[in-house]
Amino acid sequence: MRRIEEGPEHFAIDEDLPLLPIEDEEEIRHPAKDHKNARLNLVAVIGLLCIFIFIISTVLFAVLYAKLLKSKNMPEWPKPSPSVLGEYSTAAVAADNEMCSDIGR
Repeated sequence: MRRIEEGPEHFAIDEDLPLLPIEDEEEIRHPAKDHKNARLNLVAVIGLLCIFIFIISTVLFAVLYAKLLKSKNMPEWPKPSPSVLGEYSTAAVAADNEMCSDIGR
C-alpha cells in the first residue's frame, strides 16, 4: 500500500488502491458473472422441469384415453335422426326470450 505524506504526523491513504491484494484479474472485470450463471442455471432447471412434467402428463393422458377407448363401459350413442329437414317428433326449447320460444315451436 502506498501512502502519501502530508506532514510528519498525518498520513493519507491513496483511495484508488484496494485494501486487499487482488488475486484474479477476472474478478475485477466480471464480478457478477457467477450471479448470471446461477440465474441461467435456475432458469434452465425450471424449464427442463416444465418440459418433463408436460411429457409425463401427455403420456399419462394418452394411456388413460387408450384404456377408455378399449373399455366395454363406453355408452352407445344413438343413431342420427333420419329427418332431412331437422323436424323431430319430440323436442323442447328453453329460452329466456319470447321470440326465441316462438322460433323453437
